[in-house]
Amino acid sequence: MDGNDQADPSGADDRRTWWVNIWHLNTDGATMRRTQKTCVINAYSGLRDVTELPVYPVSVWDAKDKGECREKILARSRVFFKALQKGNLLANHDGPVRDSNSYYIGKVVLDYRRGVAEADNALGSFRPVEDPYERYKCYDEICINDYYEFDSSPSPQSYARGLPTKEKGSIRSTEAQAGSQNSRQWLARQAMSYIDTEPNSFSGKDRHIVQELTEHQLLLLYPETPVYGLKLKQWMMTTVDYIREIVPSVDSISNLVIGADELRTIRALSNKQNSKTKQWAADFIEGKGTGQIILLHGPPGVGKTYTVEAIAEWLHRPLLALTVADIGIVETLVEQQLFKWFNLAEAWNAVLLVDEADIFLERRQNRDLGRNGLVSAFLRRMEYFKGLLFLTTNRVGQIDDAFISRVHVAIGYDELNSETRKKIWNGFFQKLVRERAGKIQITPDAKKWVLATTGESQAQLNGRDIRNALQTAITLAEFESEEDPDFSSEMVIVVTKDHFQRCLR
Repeated sequence: MDGNDQADPSGADDRRTWWVNIWHLNTDGATMRRTQKTCVINAYSGLRDVTELPVYPVSVWDAKDKGECREKILARSRVFFKALQKGNLLANHDGPVRDSNSYYIGKVVLDYRRGVAEADNALGSFRPVEDPYERYKCYDEICINDYYEFDSSPSPQSYARGLPTKEKGSIRSTEAQAGSQNSRQWLARQAMSYIDTEPNSFSGKDRHIVQELTEHQLLLLYPETPVYGLKLKQWMMTTVDYIREIVPSVDSISNLVIGADELRTIRALSNKQNSKTKQWAADFIEGKGTGQIILLHGPPGVGKTYTVEAIAEWLHRPLLALTVADIGIVETLVEQQLFKWFNLAEAWNAVLLVDEADIFLERRQNRDLGRNGLVSAFLRRMEYFKGLLFLTTNRVGQIDDAFISRVHVAIGYDELNSETRKKIWNGFFQKLVRERAGKIQITPDAKKWVLATTGESQAQLNGRDIRNALQTAITLAEFESEEDPDFSSEMVIVVTKDHFQRCLR
C-alpha cells in the first residue's frame, strides 16, 4: 500500500486529499495475481476515529474487534479457495445480490471461470500491479487448479482443454477495457483467449499448483464472485460473505414414499457416476449411451419430483430442475437449450430433472411434424448425455417407444393410501421439530387427530396437499398468537387440533 498527498483534482478547494493505492489478490478461476485499487481519503478538519476512514492499518482493525473480523475473512476465503481449486462448489446463499434490489436465499453453484464467461456482469475494473519489488513475486501468477476453459456458444467444438502458456497469463482487466465494451462480450473474449490451440506447447513442468494459501494470502483474496442460483436458473454477482458450505444430509431420502426395491435401484443408478470402479459402456459407439436415464411416472403429488430432490441431497450434487419453459418448444432452439443444460449438468456433475416432460415423451404422430421434431431433438441430445437424467410424467401410457428403449429404469407411483399419508405427515412433523424446535409446537392431540384421519377423510389429499395443510395450520396459529396483545417473539407458537380441522374440512 502506498499513498500520495494531492490537491483535489476537481479544483474545488485547495485542501489536500490522500489517494491510497492498495492491492489485493484477484483471480480468473485458474490463477491469482495482485490487482490494484485506489481509495480516496478526503480532507477533513479536526480529529477523526481512524476506523471511520475507508482504509486503515490492519493492526488497528485487529485491536478493535480482537480478531473477529479477521477470522470471518479467513473463513470465507477458505470456502472461496476450495471452490476455485475444485472448479465448482455447491453451497447455500443467504444475502443480497450485487447490482440488484433482490435478496436470494437458496442453493448456488460457485463456478468462477464459467461465471466470468457467461454472466452479464463485469467483475469490476482492476488494474494489475506492476512494480519492481521482488518480495511480492510470490503473490503473482499463483496457479490454483488445472486449466479448463470454454465459451458459451452452443457448439460442441467450442469447448476445449489446455494449459496457459507463460505469455497468456491470467485475465487482467483495465478500466479502459471493462468500460469501453459490453462486459459479457469482453469477458467471454478474454476467457476464449486462453484456449490452447497447441496442447503440446506447454508441458506443465513449470506450473506449480498451490494446495494451500497462506493466511496473509487468504486475507488479501478479493471476495466477489459470480454464482449460479439454482432456483432462479441464472448467474448473479455476490460476495462470499453470504455463502456457506452445505452439510450433506440423508434425512430427505429416508422420508421417500417408495418401495425398498425401487429405492435401491434408483440409488444404485444414481451413484454410478460416483463409483470408484471404472464403468463399462455397453454401446459400441464411443460416448453414446453412457448416461443414466430414469423415468418416474404416476399421478400428481405422489412424490416423483421430491424423489429427485432427495436423491440430489443424498448425492450432495446440484439439482438442475427444468420444465418445458426452460427448454422451449421450437425445434431449432430446443437443441441449443438442451446442449446448454446438458453441458452444465456434466460440468457440475449435477442431477438433471425434466419435470412434466410429457410434450417431449409423447408418442409421435404422422400428421404432427412440429412435435415430432421436438421428440427427435430430445432423443438425439439424450443419447449422448453422460450424466444423471430424471424424467417425470403423469401419462406413462402415451410415451413414445423410442424413449422407453432409452430409459434404464421406469418407476411407477401409486395413489397414496392411509399408511403412506401417515409417513408423509410424520416426515413433516419431524422436519418441523428439527428446524423450529422451541419456536413452533404441535400439540399431541392435534398430531393424534391428524394421523387418525388419514383414511377416508383425507382420501383426496396428495403429498402437496398435506404440505399445504400443515403450512396453513401453522400460519393460522401464528396469526392468532400475534393478535394477542401480550405476545412476544420469544413465545412458542402452538398449533392445535382446531387449526388442522379448519384446514382439512
